[in-house]
Amino acid sequence: MVHVCASTLLIFFAIAGLDRGLAADLPASAALAACQKLGTLKPPLLLGLPGSPQFNNDTALSGLNAQQNSTCSIEPRSPQELLSIFKIINETRTPWAAKGNGHSYNKGFASTTGVQIALKQMNSFSYDAGRRTASFGPGNAWSDVFPKLEQHGVMTAGGRIEGVGVSGLATGGGYSYKTNQLGLVSDNIVEYELVTYTGEILNVTSSSHSDLFFGLQGGLNNFGIVTKFTLSAFPQSLVQGTVLIVPAANMTTLAHAILNFSQHVVDTKADINPVFLYAGGTITGFVYLLYDGPKIPQGIFDDFIALGAQFKQQTFSEYVISSSEVVGTGLSRQGLQQWATTGYSIDLLNKAIETTIKYGQIATTNHSGLALYMTTEWFLPTSFSHGSDAGRPSAYPHSKSHPWNPANVGAAWDDPKDDKYFSDLLEQLASDMQAAAVAEGLSSSDAIWYPNYVLGDTPVKRMYGDNVDILANIAKKWDPWRISSLTGGFRFAK
Repeated sequence: MVHVCASTLLIFFAIAGLDRGLAADLPASAALAACQKLGTLKPPLLLGLPGSPQFNNDTALSGLNAQQNSTCSIEPRSPQELLSIFKIINETRTPWAAKGNGHSYNKGFASTTGVQIALKQMNSFSYDAGRRTASFGPGNAWSDVFPKLEQHGVMTAGGRIEGVGVSGLATGGGYSYKTNQLGLVSDNIVEYELVTYTGEILNVTSSSHSDLFFGLQGGLNNFGIVTKFTLSAFPQSLVQGTVLIVPAANMTTLAHAILNFSQHVVDTKADINPVFLYAGGTITGFVYLLYDGPKIPQGIFDDFIALGAQFKQQTFSEYVISSSEVVGTGLSRQGLQQWATTGYSIDLLNKAIETTIKYGQIATTNHSGLALYMTTEWFLPTSFSHGSDAGRPSAYPHSKSHPWNPANVGAAWDDPKDDKYFSDLLEQLASDMQAAAVAEGLSSSDAIWYPNYVLGDTPVKRMYGDNVDILANIAKKWDPWRISSLTGGFRFAK
């Protein structure tokens, strides 16, 4: 990683043919001007040029279809540096994007043709034993944070997959292995350090800047960039966990096991996350099974044990990392779309299986599909009572009266020419599953969807319901120059 001076930038962009003048290409020229200005700041910022290792890392995303060719990349090391970056972005009106750990499938959400901001340097971590809180920067992955928390004998709510970043999950709401016990990740955040688009660095809590605190509870980056999250931490023991792999011949038995668990198990430490995945010409069931304690009470996972589940006692972080290695689609183009349900029936689970097989065959035979999968996530209704029901309303609505489980359908594919096909397919399949859930009385046409599980053209009303107008007013107050309009993602203010 090197510091890049302004003269080096001018030479590079001239050779690359990018110094074209404002009249020729305003967005590209604005980005060029911004990159040149960023190169003049003192002390020097960590600036990356196309082709450099830093640039390649800063612009890489888990979904290849979401990547874009940026003009330059920048890695701020402090909130003050981020303020300087936004000042230049506003002056030049340059397209930009902020990337935490790059777990993104929607183009423009963490990628840009302009200035790519990579938050990897903002990877601080601290634990306050007196307050029983942990603070960490947006450049961390949850799988980096968890082992550090375990050194103090505690844990927070956080990501379920190795490599998922702190920032995207936490600002979108955040489901986790702790949701049954603690609610969403956002329900556990007690303070945000925020760089606002108005040029301020604020410590945001429920009692200070309460409007921002409300907006940041699932409202993404509409109000600024969070540079530190402070979460409540809780004692952590060893856990029992495994990933059960079920062959096609046992899909019906698996469906009944999932249904039985969802209808009868009320132990908040027990968690399942079932996935039906079609790849390589067959469907396979993967069930992530976790008991958040050193010993599993009798009867909790009996149906899954009968299917071959073999639990192992391990640390929480060991389970997150090892379970992430079981299912993977590699580096590919990817998409995800949600459908919401308050529960499952055997007919709904069978439809999920049949849909995955039928369209998985088409997608992998007639198109460049690598995998098609359906995830039937399940959380206890009480999981949704840690937000507004507990006196802390949030941008992303969730309450016990509307316990919308974020079931979803996803795909991985190779060919860029298939991008529209798979986007349309995911939209269709999610709509079909949503309609089936509604027909069974398990959902409604206005069910709230989780913003981290949806395609990029999903209407904000679908995710934020009646909160949209409130959030739009907050965004107008804290983003008067519409800096957020220069990046992609879901926007409240028009």
